[in-house]
Parts: sequence; C-alpha cells; structure tokens
Amino acid sequence: MLFEIKENKLTPVPFLSMADVSKLEKDLENLLSVNMFETLFEDNPYMVIFQERAFQPEPDIISLNRDGDLVIFELKRQNASSDTLSQLFRYAQVTQKFNYETLQEKFLSFRHENTNVSLKQAHQEAFNLDSPLSENQFNKQQHMIVVGSSADDELVDAIKYWISKGISIDFIPYRLYKMGESLHFEFFAKPFDFHSNPNDVKGVIFDTNRTWDEKALAHMIQKNRVSAFGDRTDAIYCLRKNDIVFLSHRYIGIVAAAKVKSNHKTDSYYEQGDELYVDVEWLTPIPTKFETNIPHISFGCVSEITEKSFFWARIDKRPFLTKKESEKLLNKMNEEFK
Repeated sequence: MLFEIKENKLTPVPFLSMADVSKLEKDLENLLSVNMFETLFEDNPYMVIFQERAFQPEPDIISLNRDGDLVIFELKRQNASSDTLSQLFRYAQVTQKFNYETLQEKFLSFRHENTNVSLKQAHQEAFNLDSPLSENQFNKQQHMIVVGSSADDELVDAIKYWISKGISIDFIPYRLYKMGESLHFEFFAKPFDFHSNPNDVKGVIFDTNRTWDEKALAHMIQKNRVSAFGDRTDAIYCLRKNDIVFLSHRYIGIVAAAKVKSNHKTDSYYEQGDELYVDVEWLTPIPTKFETNIPHISFGCVSEITEKSFFWARIDKRPFLTKKESEKLLNKMNEEFK
C-alpha cells in the first residue's frame, strides 16, 4: 500500500486497475515481459523463452528457472474470470509434454536475433552454470504463477486452496497508481520484496563488454572509468557516486574494483558507438596485460564470499551488494592480487 503524508497522517493513495488506463491485456504482458525477468525478479531471475502470439491459445509467458524447470506466467489486467485457473492448468498439461527440441524451437523463435545460440548455451550463460544442463534436465517440473491485481481476493483464495493441495502455483500482485500525469507500477516480487535505500552505498558487479569488444576493458582501465556502450548505455544509470563497482570479465571472473567518483558522462567510442561512463578511483591493483593471466576472483568465489546467486546475463549483475558485502569482496581481491 502506498500512503500520502498529510498533516502527520497517512492517507492511502487509491490504486487503479490496468483496465482503467489501458484497453488491452497485451499491454500488461509486454510491460512485464520486457521488465520482469531482469528488473522485477532481480533476486530470483527467470529466463524468458516464449511469449504468447496473437490469436493463439498459448500461455502469456513461458520461462525457465535456474534448474531448467518450466515456469508459466498468466497475466491478468483486471479481475480474473472463473476460467483463469482452469485455463492455466490446461496450459501446464500441454507444456509438461514439451521435450528439449520443442523448447529449443520456441526459444529460437522468441530470440530470433540470436539463432546461433542454443537454449542450453543461453541458459548456462544466464545463470552462470559451470556446465550446461543436459537436455533431459529441462522441463522436469512445471510451476505456475498468476500476476494480477492486488484487489482480486477471489483469485487469491482459489490459488491458496490449490497451494494447500500441493500444486506448484503462486500469485504475485501488482498495483497501479496515477499521481499527477505519471503512472507508477508497484510489483511484489517473491520470495520477498526487499530493496535497500537507493541512496545507500552499494556494490555493483558490472560487465566489461568482452562479448562484443575485447579492447573495452583496456579502454576503461586506461581512462579510469567504467562504461556502457552502444544501445546498452542505459545500464550505467545503476551506478551512483561512492558506489563500489566490480568489473566482470567474461569467462574469467572479477578483475578489478573501483569507487565511483562522478555523475554520468557521455563520450563516443570508435568501435562501440556511444559511450556512457562514470569516472572511478581504483581500489585494487589494475590489470597491465589484457590477453592472458589477468589476476581475478572466479565467479564461483564471488558467489561463495557474498552468499548470493547472480543473474550473470545482465550488464549490471543482480542482485546488488550491500556495503558490507562489497568490502568483504574487496578485501578478498586485494589479498589475492598482491
């Protein structure tokens, strides 16, 4: 619930239905499909492999979790009809028969710009697995999630009933507010909805862009900056002054750490187009050679030190680190890099 403070009293801000501001349920699906699996589920990510096509009796969104289980999302723009759960159960019955080849086909049609990457490879990279899952490890279990209005009490009660019967189904509520001319979206991610104050110092594991440009790491080191390039410059906006940023070099590990010293700046980079960056002060010894033998902390070691699992497919890896976790990782790096 969102409250407005008036004369030392809390006044609830009325929330809307998606139907109040939109005519199509597809709007909610597109909104969540673009943002849910990196932004809204940052602590428990899902990898989208399929989105509903127009006029087809299909689930709204199909995704995979870290274990390769299928997670089916049914999205409701307004209060659900009595047929919502029976429809979702039908989808689960159909999708539980999907073998790896079927999942691969759906994944390639959804990620048509990356048809040279297999589902196994993409899944391994997204969850930073030591090795890809075998084909028979995919879709061993199915889970269902309904995303709907927080005001839909009837649907919540029905889902609670099926949970009590051992069915793997859950409900995730959202609320929509209009304040002035701006719309605000509130989403209650599971297993808990916890975010630190955005003004607090945090640690961010940030990608060096090695996939697209081997020279990007040297460019950042030599210019004392951390950068994002091309059509992904927006990733740099997660960094604020005094944050600790850890450079993640693909296939190797964390190779340097620095303190953010400036606001966001723009530049042009001859191989990657536009560049958005922040100036930094290095807190660890920096690489002097970039081809081989770069001092590093392995990705597995990072997870062990922080006791966190990360969504490695992002440029800005989620979840972020607390100041205490950042200092712990920083101390380990300086010990190893001596």
